[in-house]
Parts: sequence; structure tokens; C-alpha cells
Amino acid sequence: APGTAVYVRLRALVPAGSTVPSEGKFGVGPGDAYDLLLAATELGLRPYGVTFHVGSQMTRPEAWAAAIDEVGALSTRLAVAGIRLEMLYIGGGFPARYADPVPELSAYGRVIGAALDRLPYRPVVAAEPGRALVAEAGVLVAGVIGTARRGTRDWVHVDVGAFNGMMEALETGNTLAYPVSDSRRSPLTRCQLTGPSCDSQDTILFDTALSRDLACRDRVYIGSAGAYTTAYAARFNGFDVPAVRCVGGSARPADDAVAEALCGARHAVSVD
Repeated sequence: APGTAVYVRLRALVPAGSTVPSEGKFGVGPGDAYDLLLAATELGLRPYGVTFHVGSQMTRPEAWAAAIDEVGALSTRLAVAGIRLEMLYIGGGFPARYADPVPELSAYGRVIGAALDRLPYRPVVAAEPGRALVAEAGVLVAGVIGTARRGTRDWVHVDVGAFNGMMEALETGNTLAYPVSDSRRSPLTRCQLTGPSCDSQDTILFDTALSRDLACRDRVYIGSAGAYTTAYAARFNGFDVPAVRCVGGSARPADDAVAEALCGARHAVSVD
């Protein structure tokens, strides 16, 4: 395909801090990236740019600085060979607020801006801040279908689980701490929030706080559900994918009255 613009994905060597690691499957080192872009020129292609990804829900802004500095060194070497990159795609990974705090996006902007200023020249910069934009806009409304006391643990079973929209619970080993509340608003107890399927891995959160007197037909509200929920959902074991209800105006989806209104289906993700 002569004249086609191509870009290469760098393997980002990043510090710990990504809740949902995504590196390893893709990416090459800077030496291979140089060879590939040089080969592209020889094949009549257009060596357009480079990209990297530091891992999803990355809580350490300096991860981008290390990767961009590596791009700078590659850009300098490519310039000697007569190649000037037109695009730098800094990937995603920008975090949303779940139950645990994360740095403000402005902190990422400062670190990334300073790293871009160190480049030998500035290409067009692209990014994919999807989670940071949309995660907090969604609340997953689930119905309680059973409770149990097993040993010293209280279990709350709801009608949506890891396979029906909460897949990141499994991907993160249940460490992605979704903010949760419920319709009872009673004194809290620590419990395991688990899904409806027969799979023993189908658990959303361990040791989370919910009302101690939750019962069937009560509601559990799972916050920051606007990203990687319905897009991941499957009808595993015959359970439906959550329906989506959109709410606008001054109402907030996390309010009980709004959340209850969303529950025409057994469970739903509301997007404000």
C-alpha cells in the first residue's frame, strides 16, 4: 500500500501504579521502532508517528514522562536518518475516581506538558482519555436477589455480576474499588458483593460496606460505572446485559429517587 501512513507502538516501561495493566501484549523497544520506521520509508510507506500506553487507570503521572522521554530519544535518532515524526499518540490510562482517590487531571497535564516541552520538536499529540471522561457519569443499579451468612462472612447476591457488566472486577483481582451504596441506608456492615451466576469467580467486591439489613428487592448502586461495563457485558449463564437509561437536567443518577426510576429493567446503567 504505497504512501500509507504507518506508526509504531513502543513498549512502555512504566512504574507500578496501573490498576488495570495493559502492557506486554503489544509494543516494541526503541531499537526495533527505529528499524521499523526506517524500513517503512524504504518500502514507500509514510513513517507517521509512534504511540504507547502506560496502562489503564494509571495513578502515577510520571509514567507518561518516562515514555515521552523515550520518544524524544527515538525522534532525535530518526531525524539523523531524515525522518520527522508527525504524530505522538500518548494512549489512554487517565484515571477516574472510584472509591479510592486519584490525582487531579491537572497533575497529569503538568507532567505531560513538561515532557512534551523536552522533545526535540513537537508533533501533533493525540490521546484517548475515555475512562476519565465517562466513568463517573454512570451508576449501575442492581437488585438484591439473596443474602447469606457463610462462616464469618456476609454475602449479598445481586442480579448483575462480573460477566454481565463488571468484568473489570475480575481483571483487577477485585481491587478496583467501585463506590457503592444501597436503598436501605441503614447502619453498615462489611460484606462480599457477588453476582448471580454459578461461577465462583463472579464476585464484584470483597469486604465492602453495605446496609446490614439488606433484603431481596432492595437496590445496590455501583458508582463510576460509565466505562468498561456494558461494553464488556455478555449473557453468560443466560443473564441479561444491563439496560441503559439516560438521565438529564439537574437530577443526579446517584440519587435514590432517580436510581429507583431507572429500574424498569432488573438492572441498568444510568448515564448523566
